[in-house]
Amino acid sequence: MHASVANARLAKLRGFRVPTIADRSIAAEVGRFAKEVRRTDRGLAKIDEVWTAAAPDALRDLARPVAFKAGVLELACAAAAVRFEVDRWLQGGGREVLEKTLGSAIFRVCFTSGGRSRLPRNNGRGGRERTS
Repeated sequence: MHASVANARLAKLRGFRVPTIADRSIAAEVGRFAKEVRRTDRGLAKIDEVWTAAAPDALRDLARPVAFKAGVLELACAAAAVRFEVDRWLQGGGREVLEKTLGSAIFRVCFTSGGRSRLPRNNGRGGRERTS
């Protein structure tokens, strides 16, 4: 066998033995995360528009939708009293209004704390600011 042919075969064999370099970048994970955020954002943007259009003025300012997935609506309320009022409104026909406007069924409503509050935040002295 000629030396150049042997070297060519040897180079070919060495090429098979070289392990492929694994992709160690985070591009795939970032892509998956971006896709999930876009999907979630589309659903949340729609329910936020529906909430703004359908909810009464007093409740719209004190509660906000946090998530809507698989028929489960999650609302963040500023206080327990707000949760009570929102629940009463939903049971009194508000849920049907939201479903009609949304075009999707709401199977369950979950409440969390952390909604908007009309009262100003504390002024750094541990209490609320006075408005008089």
